[in-house]
Amino acid sequence: MVKVWVLTTTLIVAPVVAGAQPAAPRPANMDTIRARQKISLIEGALERAVQNGASNFSRQIQAAAPNADGMAMLMGAPLVRGFPIEGMGVFFDVQMPSLQLSMVWPLRYTQGADAATAASLADVRAALEQNISDPQLRQVLTQKVRQLEQQLNGGTARARRTGVTTVATPVASQSDVPVPPISAADMGILEDPAEAWRTEVRNTLIDAMLENTGSVTVRPDEYIIVAARGVLSADRLVSDSGDARTMELRLKGSDLTAVRGGTITPEEARKRVLFREY
Repeated sequence: MVKVWVLTTTLIVAPVVAGAQPAAPRPANMDTIRARQKISLIEGALERAVQNGASNFSRQIQAAAPNADGMAMLMGAPLVRGFPIEGMGVFFDVQMPSLQLSMVWPLRYTQGADAATAASLADVRAALEQNISDPQLRQVLTQKVRQLEQQLNGGTARARRTGVTTVATPVASQSDVPVPPISAADMGILEDPAEAWRTEVRNTLIDAMLENTGSVTVRPDEYIIVAARGVLSADRLVSDSGDARTMELRLKGSDLTAVRGGTITPEEARKRVLFREY
């Protein structure tokens, strides 16, 4: 009787245990896998675009300020995540390296710019004395130059713009301190390196949007959307230089199709990319 009871219990429990086992996993939808793979390819292209922007910006900083080692740094690695949004298109979230400036950056490079300005004013003064024959006009222009030199020495104009009070070096003649000329591009980088960094990233991302998004399909009324933002630093000794702002780029599906088909040029397509910061 014991054997019969054990056998009966086994026969009853076995089907229950068998029914409690999880069902075998169903194969994933291949269309979904391929769509994810296409987005992954674009993620890699956008990451490389940000890396190219970082390389370009580093070269520009080195050319404009050869002694800037450790004063302007790009911290972090680019990271991109993309996903489709029904009815909107494909969205890519770009985490770009954060530009961090040493607190002494305004002091160092403001003075460099002031030295170049002082040299330019010295040239203007010499030109006035040599080429302006009208005594009254020469006196008026010389007075204007003298006022600019006084403002430069006091550092008042620079202090109002940067919020940093500097001690300016007295204006010296060119024969005493030769100062190499600073190009407009280099001056722009020294004045606002954060804006130069964002501009470089924006340009490389637009290039990647036009050249490397052909693997995904978006409808004519949808968009390829790229939102890029730097990562803020917790270090109190550096400045994040506006990296909290997000750059958003939108390329409409109809424009993307047109540039792929050769209906419009890449230059025209670049002009059609919608850009905003928030």
